[in-house]
Amino acid sequence: MNTNILQDVKRKIEELQELIKRLEQSQQQKLKYVNLSEGNNEDKLDRITEQITQYHINILPTPHDSQLVRCAIVNELADRGMKYWHVIRSMADNYDEADQTKKYVYLMSRKDTIRLNFGVIVNRYKAAIDKYNRDTNIDDDGNN
Repeated sequence: MNTNILQDVKRKIEELQELIKRLEQSQQQKLKYVNLSEGNNEDKLDRITEQITQYHINILPTPHDSQLVRCAIVNELADRGMKYWHVIRSMADNYDEADQTKKYVYLMSRKDTIRLNFGVIVNRYKAAIDKYNRDTNIDDDGNN
């Protein structure tokens, strides 16, 4: 009889430890936007790409989003933006570095016709962070 009680207590302790482990994993903080109020657009894009890399966030859910963000980066940063474009695009499906370089270089040749600005990037970025927080079921207070 004592053996059964000890085994039952041991099983309950293991269940509690597993529950604690799951609770700790789910106690993530809501992912906040990077600081977009300071620095130039390149500084801001640097912070954005750092965060999306850290959390593996795709800000390009559709080919249309991809095209818009690529155009905005070309317009804002020209050749300096290619490294950011590769980081951003690598978070999305079907990334091919050579193909993306070719598309970026082509847009550089048409830079004068592009009218998209940094706001396009910020909009796609914020939508992706909001989706990340929804998908992880984090509310505004950081609770699940």
